[in-house]
Amino acid sequence: MIKRFGYRIDLENYEALEANGIEFRSMMRAYGNKFPAWNVDADPAPGVSVIEDQGAIGSCVGNSISSVVEACYFLATGRTVQLSRAAAYYKTQKIDGIRGDNGATISGAQKLATTVGLCLESEWPYVPRYNPSEPAGCNFDYRVAATKPIKSLDDFDAWIKLGLPVHVGTSWNSSCDGTIVDNYNPDMRNSGGHAIMFWNMVNGNYRMLNSWGGNWNKDGQNEWTPRAIEIMLRHKWAVAIGYAPTAMMFPNLEPINTAG
Repeated sequence: MIKRFGYRIDLENYEALEANGIEFRSMMRAYGNKFPAWNVDADPAPGVSVIEDQGAIGSCVGNSISSVVEACYFLATGRTVQLSRAAAYYKTQKIDGIRGDNGATISGAQKLATTVGLCLESEWPYVPRYNPSEPAGCNFDYRVAATKPIKSLDDFDAWIKLGLPVHVGTSWNSSCDGTIVDNYNPDMRNSGGHAIMFWNMVNGNYRMLNSWGGNWNKDGQNEWTPRAIEIMLRHKWAVAIGYAPTAMMFPNLEPINTAG
């Protein structure tokens, strides 16, 4: 697997994705009026702790799932939190049964975020070399219970327009690098698997946050058109999971207004 990528489609557990998810329309009916008011045209970057850089480690799954849970925490509380990218990567690898710097899966990250939880970056700092040894004193207090596998553009669009983040694992090549991605056309001969986060919109397109640092593209972000998302969701390597802050578990804090 190419370094700086790290999404492992070959070990993806589709049965787990379905078992851990909930029926989309039922969720909309049950929680639709409880989701926080949020301006979906807002820049998503201030809602996560930082636009991160995974460096030369294949930790894209850990970087992106930590940002997804940070987004949910922000929606639930109006506060930002820096969650551990290292813990997210190495604990997901443990769930996946992967040894060495060989990536991780979206289903493993889903299980981590919904059952194990994430700890703070200060408890398990990210270092630019592969080191899965867990420090003492980590508290895995940040979990999200509401997730849903997303397979169609309609459901992807509905989720994003509710102001909610989507975790995506897919094949990646130069067709994904533009400021605006419209002609998504990857293959696995010249591609690697990569995990990314979508949240919010701009000019009718979907904002993507990448874990290659703020110098990548435009502040670590680019835009994907609905056509690109539709093609991506049909691609045989793609997996998308929507996350929602409703039924989120985290250390007790009084919520504040999150309207943006």
